[in-house]
Amino acid sequence: MRSYPLSTLLLVLLLASLADGTSFWSSIRGGGSVATRSRSPPLVIAEDQRRRATSNNEIVSTKLERVVKGFQKVVPRKDIHVGKLLAAFKQMQAFLQDTGMNQAANTLSTNIAKIEDSHRRAPAHERENLSALLRYEIDSGVHQSRGLAENSAAMGVVWLCRNLSYQRSMYQLMLEANKTPLEAAQLAFQKELRPHLHWTVANVLLAAIKSLTPANHSAFFSKIGGFPEKSYGPDEERATRRDVQRMIDLWQPILTHLGQVFHDLELQGRL
Repeated sequence: MRSYPLSTLLLVLLLASLADGTSFWSSIRGGGSVATRSRSPPLVIAEDQRRRATSNNEIVSTKLERVVKGFQKVVPRKDIHVGKLLAAFKQMQAFLQDTGMNQAANTLSTNIAKIEDSHRRAPAHERENLSALLRYEIDSGVHQSRGLAENSAAMGVVWLCRNLSYQRSMYQLMLEANKTPLEAAQLAFQKELRPHLHWTVANVLLAAIKSLTPANHSAFFSKIGGFPEKSYGPDEERATRRDVQRMIDLWQPILTHLGQVFHDLELQGRL
């Protein structure tokens, strides 16, 4: 009987596995002939491959990763770069839209536009960093009254910060206090947003929160993690909670820095 080099046999086995959609390495580990294996549906194959990747300690990806990476670039050293701040919030806006949180996405869009408008009008040397842009608005007389001008970059930053504070509180209540998504959303809203809203607007938003917020942790985290709820297991849960915690950890120094900027520019008294 004619013998063949091992490399030739491996090549034949690889081509056979590619032809019928099975895994080359699983065919070796499982033993037997690739040709005799039954073909699995593509979705089953994809799910099996994802599970094997997880069992091999490979990182499970979530939809939150891009948001995390965007805010990693914003974390201040001396000041916050306006372009990076806008890019991070646009990424967050896209994430909210993709997960069906359209009201929150629209709120971000409105306030991003306020910052972009001021950024376009400011001279190049006064718009790169946030403190310079806000100083430009002050020196230009944008804030004529005792408060902040409604369409100013300063007001846009204020509402973006309030939105981050709301989400941070909501996620913390779920991760640390084990509150249900609805309980966490309502408590965070009462603390971070309701004091700044007219009562009619606040009641409308509370009603929306009650009707749209998923009932349990699994439904909520699978949604923001980007996983089908039916296939949402312990590995997906850990990955989603990991990225939520990473977001919270990134938001805290950003919010602290922005608060300091408003204090230094004496803008807090205008809120």
